[in-house]
Amino acid sequence: MNACRQAGVSAEDIAACFVNARTLDPEELRRASAFTDGVIALFWPSGDVEPGYRLPFAKIGHKLVFRPGELSVWTGPSGAGKSQLLSHALVAMGEQGARACIASLEMAPRQMLKRMVKQAGNTDRPPEAYIRQVMGWLDSWLWVFALVGKSGVGAILDVFEYARCRYDCDVFVIDSLMRLGIGAEDYDGQEKAVFALVSWAIERGVHLHLVAHARKADRQGTGVPELEDIKGTSEIGANAFNILAVWRNRKIEDEITRQSERADKGDAGAAEKLRELADMPPVVLNVAKQRNGDWEGKCGLWFDQTSYQYRSAHDGRHGRSYLPHKPAGRCRRRRAGCRVGGQPMTAAAVLFWPNSKQPGCA
Repeated sequence: MNACRQAGVSAEDIAACFVNARTLDPEELRRASAFTDGVIALFWPSGDVEPGYRLPFAKIGHKLVFRPGELSVWTGPSGAGKSQLLSHALVAMGEQGARACIASLEMAPRQMLKRMVKQAGNTDRPPEAYIRQVMGWLDSWLWVFALVGKSGVGAILDVFEYARCRYDCDVFVIDSLMRLGIGAEDYDGQEKAVFALVSWAIERGVHLHLVAHARKADRQGTGVPELEDIKGTSEIGANAFNILAVWRNRKIEDEITRQSERADKGDAGAAEKLRELADMPPVVLNVAKQRNGDWEGKCGLWFDQTSYQYRSAHDGRHGRSYLPHKPAGRCRRRRAGCRVGGQPMTAAAVLFWPNSKQPGCA
């Protein structure tokens, strides 16, 4: 202080320095009041809607939120439909305003997009004009990591980082954990990979969905996977903010097949049984963990084989289209291929109409 006075600094300036002085606390150390605005936003979000995306099922859509800065793990036995259900959820998120990037390492991009076209359009084999319309809609918000096979976590995150910075993507999907080049018994490698994924999601303020297989164990006899049933290290579930387990009730499916065969032969009892079975959901979605939410529980779902859409008991039986059908123009098909509006048939359209004429073909 003496040096300041000798240098001509006024008493008022010296007093102001003391008043405005701050401690040299570590950057990570904050007072509770620094988070006041964030806490208020959780109670009273802008527009009265918590930030994030929701599932397309009326029964639980308001109960589960995929928030920014989180990792969700989708698990279930092989063939249970976890990737397919996540695909339907992603279509709904696109309608809600998401900008997504998906690394579907187990399925070729055109096959994955064919499934999403069916789900977005609530249709089985749409005409090419409508396929183009849906693909145009997908193109406005969806980017694809075009690799089938194995890829390291670092390589995927590099691409995700670019998609985040360049295209403002806020939803990311990795399908699946087993394609990240980590051995099934390499628990240390799995832990490091999941930690890298969740750290990146938190730092970038995005939501990352990770598909992981479930163990075959059925400890409760219901078949529905629980929190501890994710295959691999326990750190996968421990680091996840949300865990969604998908279970397919094959006993109901087999019973429907048997009763259908009997009903086709005129068995009135079988027809009545089929009506009873129609009210039993053959798929169960178990929200086994929601760290930042108030609800966890199970929801029965029905699956439509033609559109690949799922629905809950509170949804319409016939599904829904996420964009309106556009009347198809006349298809100018010739032996060499098909053209709609003078454009060649797309790869996605070829998957729907590989060797046959689509509606309206000459």
